[in-house]
Amino acid sequence: MRPKDYCFEHLSIDEKSFKKGHEYVTVLSDPISGVVIDVSKDRDYKACEQILNSSVKQEHRESVKTVSMDMWKPYMNATKDLLPNAEIVHDRFHLVKYLNDAVDKVRRREVKKTRS
Repeated sequence: MRPKDYCFEHLSIDEKSFKKGHEYVTVLSDPISGVVIDVSKDRDYKACEQILNSSVKQEHRESVKTVSMDMWKPYMNATKDLLPNAEIVHDRFHLVKYLNDAVDKVRRREVKKTRS
């Protein structure tokens, strides 16, 4: 159990879908231990703002070095606003996915050109 005055250096923010449909929660966790720190309803700026405000004390915000997340704009914006010293690190899964999508687009375009 972490002490109430615990100061995080590294955080991870992600969304998780639940139930049927597109209902989401925002999950704040410690990327080193994998422990979930807090969960907030929805996956928007307000949810990220709420979770950071409730989990990272004002006096500890400058100590946060990195925040790992996907490329979801509301998460990036809330993190920049509340943790301005933290470096945003995009997770490998999403980077590889975007790269594969880009390569696939180029491949399809090239195949189309050769067929015409």
